[in-house]
Amino acid sequence: MLQPDFLPDEPARLATLIQLQVLDTPAEARFDRLTHLACQVFGVPISLVSLVDSHRQWFKSIQGLDVAETPRDMSFCAHAILGNELFLVPDTLADVRFADNPLVVGDPHIRFYAGMPIQAPNGQNLGTLCVIDRKPRLFTDADRLALMAIAELVEQELANTFLADALASLRVSDAQLRESEERYRRLYAITSSRHLGMPAQVRALIELGCQTLGLPIGLFGRLVGGRLEVVSAIGPGTDALPGTIVDLAAGASVPVLQVNGPVYLTDVTDCEWQALPGWSGRHLATYLGMAIQGSVQRYGLLCFGAETAPTRQVTVADHAFVTLMAQWIGGEIERIRADKRARAHHGVTRVLAEAQSVAAAGPEILATLGESLGWDVSVLWQWEPLTRRLRCEAMWTTGLPSLQALKGTAVGQRVALEEGVVGQAGEWLAPAWIGDVAAKPGGAWAVMTAAAGLHGNMAFPLCADNILIGVIEFFSTEIEQPDEEILYMLGAIGSQIAQFQERKRIEEANQLFAEIVRNMQSGLLVYQLSDPEDDRTFRLIAMNPMAGRLLHMRTGSMLGRTFDENFPDARSQGFPARMLEMLTTRTSFDFEHLIFDESSADRTLTVALSIKAFAISKERLGITFESILARKLAEGELEGALIIARAATKAKSEFLGNMSHELRTPLNSVIGFSEMLEDGLPGVLNEEQRDFVQTIQRNGRHLLTLINEILDLTKIEAGMLDVIREPLDMARVCREILKRLLPQASKKAITLRGPANDVSFWVLGDGMRIGQVVTNLLSNALKFTPPGGTVVLTIDGTDEAVTVAIRDTGIGIAPEMQEKIFAAFVQVDSSNARQEEGTGLGLHLARQLVELQGGRMSLESALDQGSTFSFSLPAIPASE
Repeated sequence: MLQPDFLPDEPARLATLIQLQVLDTPAEARFDRLTHLACQVFGVPISLVSLVDSHRQWFKSIQGLDVAETPRDMSFCAHAILGNELFLVPDTLADVRFADNPLVVGDPHIRFYAGMPIQAPNGQNLGTLCVIDRKPRLFTDADRLALMAIAELVEQELANTFLADALASLRVSDAQLRESEERYRRLYAITSSRHLGMPAQVRALIELGCQTLGLPIGLFGRLVGGRLEVVSAIGPGTDALPGTIVDLAAGASVPVLQVNGPVYLTDVTDCEWQALPGWSGRHLATYLGMAIQGSVQRYGLLCFGAETAPTRQVTVADHAFVTLMAQWIGGEIERIRADKRARAHHGVTRVLAEAQSVAAAGPEILATLGESLGWDVSVLWQWEPLTRRLRCEAMWTTGLPSLQALKGTAVGQRVALEEGVVGQAGEWLAPAWIGDVAAKPGGAWAVMTAAAGLHGNMAFPLCADNILIGVIEFFSTEIEQPDEEILYMLGAIGSQIAQFQERKRIEEANQLFAEIVRNMQSGLLVYQLSDPEDDRTFRLIAMNPMAGRLLHMRTGSMLGRTFDENFPDARSQGFPARMLEMLTTRTSFDFEHLIFDESSADRTLTVALSIKAFAISKERLGITFESILARKLAEGELEGALIIARAATKAKSEFLGNMSHELRTPLNSVIGFSEMLEDGLPGVLNEEQRDFVQTIQRNGRHLLTLINEILDLTKIEAGMLDVIREPLDMARVCREILKRLLPQASKKAITLRGPANDVSFWVLGDGMRIGQVVTNLLSNALKFTPPGGTVVLTIDGTDEAVTVAIRDTGIGIAPEMQEKIFAAFVQVDSSNARQEEGTGLGLHLARQLVELQGGRMSLESALDQGSTFSFSLPAIPASE
């Protein structure tokens, strides 16, 4: 956007405009009739009488717009007054000067402009009569003459009253005229010297005002929340005023802020004006001040005064001069704020354009926004749906030492929704602002930030489609007044960031999906139907590499061809009519099909496929398939192998059964004769002989146990183990086994306890097999419990099940072994140096026997803290 230049005699032009006293006056019918006439003559929706001052164009008459003024930088009329001829822009979008103008790309969407300069009687261009359209158009010579004629009528109306009065007021001496022109020249020189910076420009304006008004005291204060802070002050006794803050809540403390236009008082000794910031007790005799007003809000106060009577009379021209200074300050504040917003928006856009994710771009976004908008701290919060909290992910701060400690502890902090400004922004999905966070105590985060000396606090959400992604929060070391324009702009940036995040998520998902499709081991074909009633129009639009490999066809030879062209024999087998049916009914189907592909002249390749087809949309259908040729070939081999395996299993079971029987018969004889020897039937044995006989008995019984367990295990695997299901008192079975094992426990000095004699718990099960399980578990407990330990058997039950638990104080079992020990031939200590003998079949067989009777077995154990083995069997209710 090309900004308009200033005329070489701009100070004189501005002086003429102000002296006409027409700016900011009410609408008048005589001007409105002329703009209405222009709309009717040219058939346009908008016509204006526009007057251009130093920072804006103000509309004396408006047709078709609902604003009273717009910034000079955007103004078409400011370009028009640079010449004396008709200024014409037939199509703004085709004109590089205006194509990106906010009034073109935004409301009111100007596409055509024609403006005729309006001159004062002294020849100065004051503004224009313009007509505007929202579409491009031509402007004929007749149109030019008509617009010039109406513009002359506007000039006559200005001359009739306002210009005559203004010229009369200018009938002063040549010295006074030169003084006035010099004042405006100096004003123009200050306001056009952008290299000075706004603080220096404002101070220079105050000095100029004090000199030309004859009032020694000058002051500029800015509004901060509900208070006025003195920014710059000149005059006797004002050195300490900058930084002074006055609370505006004190009634009539600064009533000038409630008035539109300059306020002039010749004696404020006995009135409420004594409460003006820093002036209390000064007994002012003269005061001239004006509020600094922007297009939407007020920014502060510009005022001048003296403790004595003025050296000269304050005139209407002085009022106009102060008004012009105040307007420039307000316009400059808005320009700087607009520039900050533009830099912030551009900076975020640039960062996002180069970023891969919001998380990666977060620190740079925080720095860009913080520096552009002038905040001291910016924080990125990530929304955690599971905890329903906002988590601090990153923080940026200025170099203030007081903020470094906060930065070191902030990351990882969490806040709830509605907690403080950041929580409100997340809850309401809208920007939130508070002038002073220290004045509104909140949660832990508010306490931390207030302790760091922060005051102003603002936050805006990152959300897309009303789904919260996160929040960006700002803090300032000063109290900050809420700014609706910044809130609106940051709301748009929040949506931009969230949409970027969502777009990246979709891109990553698409890339992942494409990668999956490329590497999937199934073939994929996507067909497009051109004619909903003709199945011959199915045309292949996409396929993955595996599809070509499975079909033994090249992708290039298939894409773009119809289904019949790719598979000419498929129509006889129901294709593609079935595909058309699926698109109509939105169904899918699975089947196996053989495709014969003549890949060469001398051979025919058979491909066995499992096919799944599904509707993607009304016109698109997908087909996935995988080769089952290997499966088909393997099915025959597996069936034969299964028959062989079953025969081998049967032979193994028969062999083990016979072998176990053959082993038990002689082994029983060995055990029996050794018992006779031990009892001394053939004669008394000496100690050494008795030891030999006892060793034979012990090893024989161990071998017999192993043979019995192998036989039982074989029967279970073969499904041949018979289990009796009859009512049984579990407590009685356990007490009998406890009695039998009591000597073994006493021998190791182990305390063995069980259920009381009057306790009964009835189950439906096999007494012998249950006894086998209990014996195994108790024997293991005694075996692995050190001398002096305890083994306790308890029984508990409900109407559904009876549970037996055996708890010991033994060595315990490591967690990684607790499931393995139930496998066949597995022991906790399988080394050659283990102290306890065993087969590794007992627990495996015990669990199998429990499960055969409809029960379950479990284990709880810890190393050096003992173990508890328990099993449950279906109970017989007491009522039965």
